[in-house]
Amino acid sequence: MRKVVGYRRFDTTSELRVLNEIYAVLRLYKNFCLPTIRLQSKTREHGRIKRVYEKPRTPYERILASPQVERKTKQQLKAIYEGLNPAQLNRRLIQLREQLETISAGKSEAYGKPPHRGPDIRISKRRNPDAAVA
Repeated sequence: MRKVVGYRRFDTTSELRVLNEIYAVLRLYKNFCLPTIRLQSKTREHGRIKRVYEKPRTPYERILASPQVERKTKQQLKAIYEGLNPAQLNRRLIQLREQLETISAGKSEAYGKPPHRGPDIRISKRRNPDAAVA
């Protein structure tokens, strides 16, 4: 998720609402539109590792091919899939990210107050000019 929204701290209710929308759109986009490659086997040959991958498929396609999933569930997923437009989902993600950016842009990046260093301690990079150099 951090790859999508960044590494800022989101802690207001307006940011939470936008994040929840992003989660909903991203779930559909990743599971129905973005294919993934699964590792099928890995063998060591002559000091090198040879990896064999399955052909790229979306999680939705993997579920349809699975015999363990009920037919009713597959029909429900198929109905969701037929109502999706990948380009529209991508545009909506971009729009929501920009909206989140504008909401959080006014906030300070500092997390709370600066640490307390004590009553008489002053930290400075300059040397004391009154100190004698030996």
